[in-house]
Amino acid sequence: MSCRRLLTLFAVAASLGVMIAGEISNCASSGTYTDGSQYEKNLAELLAKLSSAAAAGNGSFHSGSVGSAVPDQAWGLAMCYADCNATRCQDCLREVASIGGFTELCPDAAHSRNVSFSDSDACLLRYADAPFLGSADTDDRWQSSSGFDVDVADMASMNTTRWRLLSQLVERAAGHDQPQRLAYGSLEYTDARNGSQMAVYGLAQCTGDLEPSECTSCLMYRLALVSSGNHTGATRASIWGFSCYLRTEVPGERPDHRHRQPGAVSAACCDSIRVGTD
Repeated sequence: MSCRRLLTLFAVAASLGVMIAGEISNCASSGTYTDGSQYEKNLAELLAKLSSAAAAGNGSFHSGSVGSAVPDQAWGLAMCYADCNATRCQDCLREVASIGGFTELCPDAAHSRNVSFSDSDACLLRYADAPFLGSADTDDRWQSSSGFDVDVADMASMNTTRWRLLSQLVERAAGHDQPQRLAYGSLEYTDARNGSQMAVYGLAQCTGDLEPSECTSCLMYRLALVSSGNHTGATRASIWGFSCYLRTEVPGERPDHRHRQPGAVSAACCDSIRVGTD
């Protein structure tokens, strides 16, 4: 699945040093359900609700459960990434949120009772046969993408500004007054080597079920990754998993704040974000 994000400054472009973005999934093989079982019926109803809620414009995040008692009750959540086209996210959820869709995702663990899926360009969806809402995924599965698209002379100032911005966004996204669990923005700095005015843009997003402490923990782990390994000195980087997402970029030219939404996220996308539960 592929999608061109609705970002003017977060351009998606191939370049040297880029790690391939895409899909990640985790299908537990320790527990399965049988065709025609009550769990399968509850799961099918849950997945339909999650995908239709997004398709009906219920927004970026939706969670809920179907069934009244274990082992037949199913819990799940779905989220659209804030910097992705809403229509593409709806298509992603429709494709994935079906029994058949998850069977294709889990060829080695068909009929798994616990599955997590993330398409970096569109949507995230999780379901399980036990309550998990409110807790960040602790599985160390994540994927990243980075690139060196801009010639930055003063790398030290860029890295310092990026860390300061993302730290602020993590705090804002996890704030008690931010039920959407989303923050985006930018910080400008002066390149000490050539005097040019530069800016770093960023976005932080958690699934809407997470408490502030869980969102903070998830994003801080991603923030540490952004500042290490292949991302060191990268002018574009994003890291995502099954509970949160962090993205940053230095645009190729100084942004015009009169015409662009801070954080390089489309206003239409962010204005439509809602948090829904069943």
